[in-house]
Amino acid sequence: MKNFWKTGVPFIWLTGSALALCLLMITGLIALVMYNGTGFFWPSDIEAVILKDGRKAMGQRWDKQEIPASNRTGSGQFRIQLKVGNRDVYGSDFQWIDESDIQSTDYLKDAVVFERREWGNFYGFIEALYEGEIQMSNTWDMLQA
Repeated sequence: MKNFWKTGVPFIWLTGSALALCLLMITGLIALVMYNGTGFFWPSDIEAVILKDGRKAMGQRWDKQEIPASNRTGSGQFRIQLKVGNRDVYGSDFQWIDESDIQSTDYLKDAVVFERREWGNFYGFIEALYEGEIQMSNTWDMLQA
């Protein structure tokens, strides 16, 4: 047994297994960062919500949670958090909407999001594009290119 420890073989195996564990943890950390970071480059769809009282909201679905008061009653009602941006119009970036108040939901293909330096993101539609005083034709086609 004394010769076994003197040869150093156990320490070689210990060092090799520690290296393998470190490489596995580094690979896992890189995978975790990539998984959480890729959502930044692929924004979520823009959702239009029409409520039962006739109000409309448009934005990106950000979160969904159970309404705290419904835990006690056991009804399991949920609400969604919609990032509506346009802080200059609404006063806040987010709105909570109860799912029971939603009449219909639609995902808009021609809606756009512009990131602004002030007043949060802009959610809306492009009506026209001007270069100086001249209105450009085929606005949507130009932006798609």
